Amino acid sequence: MSVAKHRLVVVGLAGLAVMSASAAMPASAQAPGREVFMGEARGVALDLKVLGQGATLGSGSARVTSQPTALAEGAGVAAIASTVSRSSGNQNSPEGCAVPLSVVPALTGGLACGDSSASIAGGNPTAEGKGTVAAAGVNATDLSGQVTAIVNQLVPTLCTTAGAVVSPITLPGVGGIQPPPLTGAQCTTLLNGLVSGIGQPVSLTVGDSSGKVITDVNRVTATGTAAGAMVSLLDVTAAGLPGQVCDDPIVKVTVGDSKATAVYNRGSAESTSAVDPALATVDLCLVTTDPAPIKLAVGQSFTVPGTDITVTAASGRTFRGSAGAEASAASIKSATLGLELNIAGASAIVDGGRPAAQGVEVAPVGDLPRTGSGLPPWAPVAGFAMLAVAVLVGRTVVKAR
Repeated sequence: MSVAKHRLVVVGLAGLAVMSASAAMPASAQAPGREVFMGEARGVALDLKVLGQGATLGSGSARVTSQPTALAEGAGVAAIASTVSRSSGNQNSPEGCAVPLSVVPALTGGLACGDSSASIAGGNPTAEGKGTVAAAGVNATDLSGQVTAIVNQLVPTLCTTAGAVVSPITLPGVGGIQPPPLTGAQCTTLLNGLVSGIGQPVSLTVGDSSGKVITDVNRVTATGTAAGAMVSLLDVTAAGLPGQVCDDPIVKVTVGDSKATAVYNRGSAESTSAVDPALATVDLCLVTTDPAPIKLAVGQSFTVPGTDITVTAASGRTFRGSAGAEASAASIKSATLGLELNIAGASAIVDGGRPAAQGVEVAPVGDLPRTGSGLPPWAPVAGFAMLAVAVLVGRTVVKAR
């Protein structure tokens, strides 16, 4: 063998030895994995049940991941396909709208729309879904039996003999409520008008909702928002009472906006969250002589005197780990009316990080832990042994020449 060929063999064996040694290096000597993250957000304007049938009005949601993916959905009425818009990747789907809200037989309403958009620019995904509903209500004829029952509940509270005064009603956290003394004629007209189904027992003005997640080079921000609603129960003004005794519905509930936010910092791998739950106020007409609205604190409930109509303000929570926030929906419930409304719920969550390199575990005796290549622990030693043999053989060949 020539000296040149001998040197080539030595170099080849040396390379093999080095490769064997490096292949068996623990994973901790390698660079840590790529960054992973996700973000989700959702807002729901209204979940309702009327006479046992339910529907979701005005909802928006979004989700992004580091793969990267971007998904969004907006719905005016979730069960009506023409009001649902979905987008993914780099896509802006057209807005979908419809007028009929016949998914619930008793439900009426105006225009309902869903809109969505998604994009991935420079590996940074963004998505947003929005839902809107112009208005909604429940037909009096569909609730005639329920209205009769709720009015009969109100009789001891509202109706008195001429000149009589009903004793004040004291409610925890609210104070005293003084029902007004209605005359017999006023009371009869009022009850007859409501029981006969004149007017609209339940009417709603519903706000917008959205779920949005934005990614940039610094952070991932998820935001769920839901605009509040105004709910009128037992609308006296529509009953056409002579010599109006009240200019408002017997019960009017105003629910504020809710918002949940979660932020992942891509530099520090830390996450934060915040929540702003929807509060509620209750205006009572005929049930009290005090026109001031009743303001409910976070999570507080209030039952309208003489009825089983219960209003509960929203509450909120934040949590760590996968940082997130959730604003529960404010609610209005009445078993007698067959009605359950959950208004202005929002949520947001983020999570992320860069997988850390595993530390080197050193055993006092025995084999070193295997990592990475799966080669046997003696592979590096064999490689260097091969290198030594090659050198010795080379020297022997040179001397023989």
